[in-house]
Amino acid sequence: MTHLNDPTTAERAQEHAWHRAIANLQADVEAYKSAGDAAQRAAAASTVALSLRRAGALHPDPSVAHKMAEDADAFERADAGEKERMMHPLLTGLAVLLGTPFALVGAVLVAAGGVVYGVAKTLEGVGRGLAAGPEYLYALWARSRAPQS
Repeated sequence: MTHLNDPTTAERAQEHAWHRAIANLQADVEAYKSAGDAAQRAAAASTVALSLRRAGALHPDPSVAHKMAEDADAFERADAGEKERMMHPLLTGLAVLLGTPFALVGAVLVAAGGVVYGVAKTLEGVGRGLAAGPEYLYALWARSRAPQS
């Protein structure tokens, strides 16, 4: 039985294509930043703009696609100094997009570890109670019922 929120195969393929386009864009941005002379930088700049348009075209939200196309146009029109200023927010955004799945997996692992720890401590208490016998359990119960002073 599938739920309404389960992604379809087409949605998963679109998501995979989007992540691949973002990874390609990040590689193109790195190539632009490491380009040596002006000719290499110009070629890399056109590749960055093209990759930005491709990534935007793959995004399901039309407003994001439009914004990415505008950013690509602005990047193509910018001079070298403006392109350098545009690079930092672009790289930060790419890092966030690529790092989010890893952060979510880390949060899930931490939560699962907390649950396992809680279950282990509960089982430890039950095991101590069974090993020590009824006197131990009665002493714990009596201590919990004693008035606090």
